[in-house]
Amino acid sequence: MHIRKFYLCLIVLILFLMPLDLRAYCSQIEKYQESSYLSDIAANVMFATFYDEKDGEIEFNIQITNLHPNIMLYEERLDANIYYDATRTKPLEYNLSGLDANQTLRFMVSPRNSRCLEDNEILLIRHVTIPGYNPYYDDPLCKGLSSFLLCQRWHHVDIEYEEFVERVEEYQRRIAPDDDDDEIEENIISLFGLIREYYLHIAVLFGIIILGLLLRKRIKRDDFKL
Repeated sequence: MHIRKFYLCLIVLILFLMPLDLRAYCSQIEKYQESSYLSDIAANVMFATFYDEKDGEIEFNIQITNLHPNIMLYEERLDANIYYDATRTKPLEYNLSGLDANQTLRFMVSPRNSRCLEDNEILLIRHVTIPGYNPYYDDPLCKGLSSFLLCQRWHHVDIEYEEFVERVEEYQRRIAPDDDDDEIEENIISLFGLIREYYLHIAVLFGIIILGLLLRKRIKRDDFKL
């Protein structure tokens, strides 16, 4: 009887001292293999960015797809945990909505319910950049100025409208053609037009002048012959 109690106590003691975390029994090769497997899954997660625009204001949405039961994503700025959830209508998808423009989100991918890896181990970091937005891009002042930075839609512009107007008008003055240059260009065009219209007369006139010069030169040369 005492022997049975002794063995029972010994078994309880062993079980108590044994680590309950089965991850302690994974070899380094097993950990590497699982890490590689989950990293491939993490790399397969897809991000798609959409936006809703109204009255000069914009909100962005990110749709995350290809989620997996054995990984979890965490975005620190939003403090959002994103994972596969069988209770959702679409377990493999997750939507982040109401996001501001001009920011980069950093999604850290970690194991979830892993046999060999810690839940806080970082498998992969995925970045999603939301572009800047210019609320004045379709202003009438921007007509014909699509190359100007302050008239581009996906450029971050955070200035008051009055300053926007001043800077656009300054740019328009800077690129406006000079009047003197216009006059010179018009004169050149007129000259070429005149030549094109009277080129035959001009050619005959030049021919007569050249012939006259040649004859004059020959006459002078003959005058010195003895």
